Amino acid sequence: MTRKIGHSFLGSRKVVRWAKECIPFFLRRYLSYHDMMCWRLGYPESILDVGCGRGEPIEYIRKHSRRRIVTVGIDIWSPHISHCKRGGTHDAYVFCDVRKIPFRERVFDAVLCLEVLEHLLKRDGMNTVKSLEKITRRRLVVSVPNGLLETGISTYSWGIHISSWSTSDFVRMNYKVSGAKGIKIPLRSLTLTYFTQILAYIFPVIADHLVCVKDVVSNYQDRSERSMQRNVRRTIIIKHSKGTSSQQLD
Repeated sequence: MTRKIGHSFLGSRKVVRWAKECIPFFLRRYLSYHDMMCWRLGYPESILDVGCGRGEPIEYIRKHSRRRIVTVGIDIWSPHISHCKRGGTHDAYVFCDVRKIPFRERVFDAVLCLEVLEHLLKRDGMNTVKSLEKITRRRLVVSVPNGLLETGISTYSWGIHISSWSTSDFVRMNYKVSGAKGIKIPLRSLTLTYFTQILAYIFPVIADHLVCVKDVVSNYQDRSERSMQRNVRRTIIIKHSKGTSSQQLD
């Protein structure tokens, strides 16, 4: 009986909700996965969401952003795109393989690639990271499980994890790596994940997930030039994405 009550307490969403309300944002950005994404992205005007899934991270980011962000979602599974379209999570969508993204270089301020690379072969994942670095103008944020995370049976072929990623993989590519989703332990609960996150952040080697950030050098550093190209870039992104999406989905 005591074990049941204790487990219920540790897994209680009320405890985590209380902690989020009491802890200020400057600390939450180290503790909460979604708050960490908001902080790591900086203040972009446009985001490419690679492997957008059901769109929860982007939905949270747009809700808590200080400015209007143009977002484009990419996914290879049509039910995910259909779900995001119903919720209006992104401004536009592209149905395609993440290994063959149809965008020119330096289009988006930031590129977000969360929980995608582990679904690819290691070689394909490395090549995907290199291509995403060319698409972003400022920053690339990647999130992967720390090591090979067993997924069991998936409802679709792309849901299986087939590659393992570690801190050293991204350090060699000049990424800043921090830990996320608590420390990697057999017994997991929402509360334990939240309250062990500070250790995971400082020591990513023991973390359950890795958040890897790279600032990409761009030729568009001048503020006045960025301001002049802002509206043109948004139009190009949305038109290009809608055209590609309609062709692929039809």
